[in-house]
Amino acid sequence: ALRARIDEGVERIAAGADPAIPDPELAELREHEATTATLDLAHKWSNEAVEAISPLPAGAVREALTRFAQAVADRSS
Repeated sequence: ALRARIDEGVERIAAGADPAIPDPELAELREHEATTATLDLAHKWSNEAVEAISPLPAGAVREALTRFAQAVADRSS
């Protein structure tokens, strides 16, 4: 039902309506347990990736890979 309401809002925006139409539904999606579980899993994998590259020598490459892993998991809006 939530997806249908979001899709309807997107269609209305495409037809020229106010882009803020689906804001309540998007807020509900951000707070949904599935979204929370997905973000938790993304952070877990990100932490595992950072741990996996810890044997690499300190420097620009390891720092860039660390920042990339963290940025991918933190990208949520």
